[in-house]
Amino acid sequence: MTPPSRVSITNQQLPCIFNLWPVTMEASSLRLLKPTHPILILILINVITAEERCPTEFEGVVGGNVTFCFKVYWPKIEFLYLQRTLHGTETFVNGFHASKSVTSTWPNTKTTTNKEIIMSGLNVSHEGEYYCYYRYNDTTDQMSFQLQLTITAPFSKPSVTKTCGKKDVDCNITCASHNGYPRQTITWQTSSNVWNHVDNEKQCPTTKMFNISSTFYTNCSGGEVNVSCSVGNNISDTITLCGSQAGPLSNIMIIIIITISAATGILVTVIATKRCWGCKRQKQGAAVKNKGAQEDLMEEIRLTESKETVSTL
Repeated sequence: MTPPSRVSITNQQLPCIFNLWPVTMEASSLRLLKPTHPILILILINVITAEERCPTEFEGVVGGNVTFCFKVYWPKIEFLYLQRTLHGTETFVNGFHASKSVTSTWPNTKTTTNKEIIMSGLNVSHEGEYYCYYRYNDTTDQMSFQLQLTITAPFSKPSVTKTCGKKDVDCNITCASHNGYPRQTITWQTSSNVWNHVDNEKQCPTTKMFNISSTFYTNCSGGEVNVSCSVGNNISDTITLCGSQAGPLSNIMIIIIITISAATGILVTVIATKRCWGCKRQKQGAAVKNKGAQEDLMEEIRLTESKETVSTL
């Protein structure tokens, strides 16, 4: 036969039945007593529901709100105070009292008719340990339990920027994200090998939030690379390195080189043409001079022959 399940109840949870109900009971006994003790069963249900609904660890986002609820039996509460513990010092936050008003509360807190405390305008400084102090109206014992508040702030979408040398190949690539909490690390996603990178972080002294960055270097020896980065589930846009972004500058350089080469070729052609033209003119001049000299020589020969003929006669 399977043993009956057991339900544990502490004295703090059921102070009004200390002498009427055992601390630990059999579930089967609970069913037998239900017809004769309906009030006790309702109290037990109330306590179990409060435990399920009210945790001891709470989470909030910077700029948002958090609602504290408390697993106590409210019909018998004389007072309940929420206090913050920081560096060993406790500060009153807010609370309830059955017979008098509660003052000197944190300005960003308020109580509700559901016996909850709402804290608004959260920032990182609100994170930490809190204690709930309370007492029931049928005892002089003060009881307490600890609460933990965790604050987060989502980092901004990471941005990727690059700074390259004159040839647009020696590049420093930086990923940055801002105003997050708690600290996180940047993860690089690339279509090539993962490079060594240098990570930096700065914490704002007033908001306590973090600005983070990571930088790596590449000389583009591996060709075109797609790069993006992420912080948690927040992913940056993808940029391309050593490829399409370097292309326009390379094309310009190619155009400049072709233009210079063409101009140089034209200049050489012009110079060569001028030299050839000068050579032709010099040759023509020399030919003319030689022809004139020959004609003069022939004329002189004819004159000489004429003189000799005359002398003979």
